[in-house]
Amino acid sequence: MMLLAYLAVALWAPQAEGPLSNDPVALGKMHEVARCVVKDERKIVAKLLRIDWRTVSYADRLRENARRKGECLGNGVLRFNRLVFAGALAEHMVESGRIDITRTAAAEGQPIVARSPTEVMALCAVKAQPAQVSAMLGTGPGSTEERAAMRALAPTLGDCLAEGAQATLNAAGTRSVLALAAWHIADARGAGAAK
Repeated sequence: MMLLAYLAVALWAPQAEGPLSNDPVALGKMHEVARCVVKDERKIVAKLLRIDWRTVSYADRLRENARRKGECLGNGVLRFNRLVFAGALAEHMVESGRIDITRTAAAEGQPIVARSPTEVMALCAVKAQPAQVSAMLGTGPGSTEERAAMRALAPTLGDCLAEGAQATLNAAGTRSVLALAAWHIADARGAGAAK
């Protein structure tokens, strides 16, 4: 339990933002941890994902909740970027909640206020190509299939980026912002914390 608490303190402090890794082994382990956290803590994870992952408030809430889920880490210490972990949590909320991205993207609901040009791009892409985003999220992180799915999404992502805005993301970051956007859309439609 102390290891996950250490992980949260060391990695999610505002100044501890690490690089976005595309290493499939590291991404796979991080997704295992996220899947474990989501498994028993859907409502808590939903509350966490409603907070902007870039804020101190997010880091504080993550630290508070990490102490209860120490068994998810197992042996060792993992280091990963806050965005990528938030995206993994969102992805497993969508997956375990059996959220149909295509249906929720097409449904009417509360407008979603984007907090950055990257989030505007991701929300636009999920609404424009929900089936492609869903297919990409169905691939393994860092896999050949993921790379192919990202290439297919690239034109949509470019079209969705506001004129003059820039997004510098690798595959792990892109996957994460798309997973977060898919979850935020589902959440605004009332399906974000559903089991």
